[in-house]
Amino acid sequence: CPGQQLEVHDTVLVASEVFDTTALVLGMPPLGTESNLLVARWDDAAGDSIVSSAVIRFDSLQRAFPRADTTKPALPIASVSAANFVFTVNPDTARNEDSVRFEVVDVDANVPDLDTATIHNLLVTRPALGSLTVAKDTVATQHTMPIDTAFVRQKITTPGTRIRLGVRVFPLHHTGHGGVQYGIVPLTSTSSSTGISTGTSLQYMGHAPVADTIDSL
Repeated sequence: CPGQQLEVHDTVLVASEVFDTTALVLGMPPLGTESNLLVARWDDAAGDSIVSSAVIRFDSLQRAFPRADTTKPALPIASVSAANFVFTVNPDTARNEDSVRFEVVDVDANVPDLDTATIHNLLVTRPALGSLTVAKDTVATQHTMPIDTAFVRQKITTPGTRIRLGVRVFPLHHTGHGGVQYGIVPLTSTSSSTGISTGTSLQYMGHAPVADTIDSL
């Protein structure tokens, strides 16, 4: 302030630790431990917008039927006749104005998990493997979406492959500003009191290469 007689001192701070600023610091919580994954498509009158999708990873796939006689080798799955993506949604009811369509796409790529640019491009350009339209009043529950059985069969019958599904959402009948915003529950859990399971899972009907051997995985 004008008129004040202040003594100015120069201070040099010398660091005792050196940090590599090129190091990548992972977010919190760590990948794979999130309780909710944001899936949204939203804009407002100020021109701000958000388009967010989620990636659900199934890196371990059941590829064979174990036999009752454990001395015999397991029977490999040779075909798949049905496949479903099961998921649980936590809606932000204050921001959801209408029914929505969920879609899943194949976002598996030989890139690091944090290469979001590549995954974003796949989410935008790849066709849907399955879709499900959900009414606004029934979103807060578990849903079952049929997905392409040929895609699942190719992954199941090819050793060393994995399935990674990108979940995107679109509001229906929406005009003006606003949109939809949801949390996808990525981890599967079962209530000890009710026995009800929540979260995401991949379910498929696999067939072994012998007659009349059918099971659901």
